[in-house]
Amino acid sequence: PVPNGIHKGSVDDKGRLNVPAKLLAYLTGLQAGTVFVTSIDRKCVKVYTLPTWAENKKKLLEASGAARKAAADVLT
Repeated sequence: PVPNGIHKGSVDDKGRLNVPAKLLAYLTGLQAGTVFVTSIDRKCVKVYTLPTWAENKKKLLEASGAARKAAADVLT
């Protein structure tokens, strides 16, 4: 199962994200050596495998109207 929920993490002196063990095990099972991490509020993060992020980015780039402005905010 996907490890949803709130998990405490931290960033080390080199800017690396300390990933909770459950999430790391899940990502390892997906063979996700590289992930895309994003945050809107700088308090909570969302972690995507690169293929999933590529799909999301494509949808954001195809958005129109008010959704296009929101997409621009996310992508910049």
